[in-house]
Amino acid sequence: LHLRLVQLLVNKLLVVVSKMVGVVELTAGGLFDMAGFWLHYVVYYTFQFINEKPLFAIAGVTAAIALHKALKWSLRAIRRARLVKLAKNTREAAQIRINEYRKLVNGAKKEVVDLVRGPPEELRMKLQKGELTAYEVVEASLSLSLQATMDYNCVTDVVPDCLDRAKKLDEERKSTGKFGPLFGMPFSVKEMFKIEGEIATMGLPSLCSSEPCNETAVLIKVLIAQGAIPIVRTNVPQTLLTFECSNPVYGETDNPWRKGRSCGGSSGGESVLHTKKTVPFGLGTDIGGSVRIPAHFCGTCGLKTTSGRLSSRGILSALGGQIHIKPTAGPMAPTVDGLVMMIRAFCSEDMFSQDQSIPPLVFNEDMYGKKKLRIGYYGRERTWFMRPTEGCLRAVEMAVDVLKSRGHEVVEIPAPDFEPIILLFYALMTADGTKSMMKTLGDNPIDPRVAPLFKVAQIPGILRSIIRFMPANKITKILSITQEKTVQELWQLQDKLIKSTLEFLDVFEREQLDSIVCVSSVVPAARQGHCSDITPTVWPTFVFNALNVPAGIVPVTAWQHFDEERLNRFYKVNDMIDKKMKSACIGSLGLPLTVQVVSSRWKDELCLKTMKEIEAGVNDALGNGGKIKPKDDSEN
Repeated sequence: LHLRLVQLLVNKLLVVVSKMVGVVELTAGGLFDMAGFWLHYVVYYTFQFINEKPLFAIAGVTAAIALHKALKWSLRAIRRARLVKLAKNTREAAQIRINEYRKLVNGAKKEVVDLVRGPPEELRMKLQKGELTAYEVVEASLSLSLQATMDYNCVTDVVPDCLDRAKKLDEERKSTGKFGPLFGMPFSVKEMFKIEGEIATMGLPSLCSSEPCNETAVLIKVLIAQGAIPIVRTNVPQTLLTFECSNPVYGETDNPWRKGRSCGGSSGGESVLHTKKTVPFGLGTDIGGSVRIPAHFCGTCGLKTTSGRLSSRGILSALGGQIHIKPTAGPMAPTVDGLVMMIRAFCSEDMFSQDQSIPPLVFNEDMYGKKKLRIGYYGRERTWFMRPTEGCLRAVEMAVDVLKSRGHEVVEIPAPDFEPIILLFYALMTADGTKSMMKTLGDNPIDPRVAPLFKVAQIPGILRSIIRFMPANKITKILSITQEKTVQELWQLQDKLIKSTLEFLDVFEREQLDSIVCVSSVVPAARQGHCSDITPTVWPTFVFNALNVPAGIVPVTAWQHFDEERLNRFYKVNDMIDKKMKSACIGSLGLPLTVQVVSSRWKDELCLKTMKEIEAGVNDALGNGGKIKPKDDSEN
């Protein structure tokens, strides 16, 4: 019956095509006679063949489609094989340079190494007084950094001229007596920052063959202008859009507290160096927690500045043109003092003169020097989008006690309903239906750590529309909102975000708050390979990207036995994400726990001041600097 219907349809089409061909032959004229001839016979006999032998025709079409697909996948496989080889060559070349520099700096003085690991202001003052040379300090810092990468694979490459630059600074100081406020201070740089003459890949093999950068990022130039020296570049996850730290070019970075745990992302390599105190400070970026998640996972300090406060010129992005959730550069450091040192350097004429788009807001010393603060915090008895684990909630309570002990006024405030803001973040970041992300990925081999995320990104829009009618939970809510939007839908989402932002900012005025202390994440450092499956666990960071307010991370305590016992006994599992989250937390004893400090827009200095007060209080309470030495033992 089906074949008969096909034959009837084809007969009708033959009549129509014959008439069309006749019209073409009559009207086209001499120039088109030959084209009409071939059109007539090719089309006519094709349909005649389909009419007489439909099974053969269907088989032929199927074979042609299969051949096209096979050819397409073969070409992609060839391109990917070429990219894999290119990535391997790039990594091997970087490793050769790292090994060469290790030999050059293996004579670093122990007393200088100890100073590099100490307070950044003490190191800076010794350099300012001439008690240390820039070369001695860079040599020691580079030695520490390259040793760290041998253990954790956190450095992607050495900045080639770092030792020569240090020598030149010493010579200039000797001959002219002139030197900058950051003279000789070494720093690390996230791999996505452009440095003239070097490549920047974001972990994408396709960018390994790109032309070397013809510019240096403004923020790097600002630090160099003040005498600081970039020494190494640090590892990132592929496309920068996950909080693992692994890519097909430079491999995977381990957590310095425990092998098998994620160091966070996307500024993961930075946080490892700062945990090991190999540099006094470094440069990261943040669009959903990329400075703060690594700082939390590794127990270091990081600040997401108000977007627009620091220059973004010369920084790569996987989502170029996306401005609804504004990315920002941010300082990272072992201590809050390192963050303050960087922000003071950035918020100066050195940056304003090189990027006219940045408002000329110099560092507000009066704001940072405020003696008594009024600080809010969120209580634990509330409805969460995803409830933080006991250890993360306990860290907030400890920070509150520390702040009270230092004479600050601390008040519990009602938390806003974060769920709509969380869903707005997901909706706006995927407003193009993830097309930009997939275009950036292209034919690049996909790193196994981020593969689950890209699979989710490829779920068809029609399926996402169906999902919204399923029973509501975290998974269905996120999947149903992450589909391509029309311009009207995009504007509506942006309007909702503006209203939510104003409501959040009003809290600071209404409650007369300088800052708010809250959780940094739902979990401590998760197991490697789990992060793409539990992205909602870092909602406490990306809500403040959506609201565009400054937010910083400062370590407070560590995961204890009773935290895990309470997790197993009391944490309610509502869906697959909750189940995977609990699995990711098993065996977290001793891993760092931090708190997040949030201030009103453009008041980054108040955020830093509150962080400093927490850090000082924790150090006083714990003694011996308040730091726990990282464990290097591996998990079974």
